[in-house]
Amino acid sequence: MAYKVSIIVPIYKAEEYINQCAISLFEQDFASIEYIFIDDCSPDNSIQQLEDVIETCPNRKKNTKIIRNASNLGSGATRGVGMKYATGEYVIQIDADDWIEPNMIRLLHQKAKSEKADIVCCDYYSESMSKSKVISFLIPSDKYKAVNTFAIMPTYMNYFWNKLVRRELYLKNDINFPSDISLCDDLYVTFKLIYLANKVVQVNQPLYHYNQLNTHSITSNHTLKSFEDKLVVNNEIILFLQQQGADKEYQNLIHFYKIYSKLLLILNKHMRDDTLWRDTYPESNAYIWKLPLRFDYKVLSWLCSHNQFRVAYLLQDLKANFKR
Repeated sequence: MAYKVSIIVPIYKAEEYINQCAISLFEQDFASIEYIFIDDCSPDNSIQQLEDVIETCPNRKKNTKIIRNASNLGSGATRGVGMKYATGEYVIQIDADDWIEPNMIRLLHQKAKSEKADIVCCDYYSESMSKSKVISFLIPSDKYKAVNTFAIMPTYMNYFWNKLVRRELYLKNDINFPSDISLCDDLYVTFKLIYLANKVVQVNQPLYHYNQLNTHSITSNHTLKSFEDKLVVNNEIILFLQQQGADKEYQNLIHFYKIYSKLLLILNKHMRDDTLWRDTYPESNAYIWKLPLRFDYKVLSWLCSHNQFRVAYLLQDLKANFKR
C-alpha cells in the first residue's frame, strides 16, 4: 500500500504522555497515514499503553508498526531506524510526549501538494504548567534568509516535529540521523534539509503541541557531553557548508553557532571552565557584537572574551536568582 504520509515516533520513558500523543495521531482527519513507533528499549510501561490505544483504533491498526530496538540507541539513531521503515511520500517526526491538532497532517499535506514543496512548516503551541503559548514565525522565501533564520529563530527552525518533509529529499541527498549525539540531533538534520530543499512553505496555524513539562532549559540538566554534542553538530554544519561551497556566504551563521555553543560553559554553573571556553573557537570572539544573539548573551560572551569570567558568572547567577 502506498501511503501519502509516514509518522515516525521514537519512544523512551513516555508512559505519562504516550496515550495523548497516540490518540491525537490516530484521530487525524486524513486517511493515508503510516504509523511507525520505535521502542528504544523504554524501561517503563510506554509500549503496553501504546498497544492498548491501538486496540481501541481498529481502523488504524493495520497501518501501524511497532519496531523494537535491540539496544538503546538514543533519539537521533532511533529516528533513523524509523526512516528505514517509512514508505510515505512525506514523513514527519513526532515526539512521544507531544500531541497534535486533528487536522495537522491534512493541512500540511494539502499545502505540500498545492505548492509542490519539499518541506511544509507550521506554527505550534508551547505547553507549560501555567500557559499555552503560540509560537509563530514567517519563514522568508529567499534561501539565504531562510537558512539564516536558524540563528534568528532557533526555537522555530530547528525542530523536526513542525515540518512535513518529502521523503525523497532525505534519500536523494543521503541525509542520515546521527548515532553518537543526544543533543541537537534535530539541528544536525533540519539545517541540511532546509538548505537543500527546492521549496519551503508554511501553514500559519498552530497545529502542534510542544510539551515542555518534562524538558529543561539551556541552563539546566546539561553535562560536558551536551557541550561536546554541540561541537559535533557545529563542525558537521561547517563541513556541510564547505562541501556546498557556501561557508564564506554563511560566515556569520557559522560564528553564531560557535559562540552560542560556548554559552553552556557560562550559563550552567556546574559546567564552568574558563580554559575550555577560551580554547574553544577563539576566532569567533571577534564576531560577538555582529551576531543575532540576545543582548545579555553578547555581554556575557564579551566579558569572557576579555577574561572577565568572574564578572560574567556573577551577572548570570544574579539574573538566574532574579527569575526564581
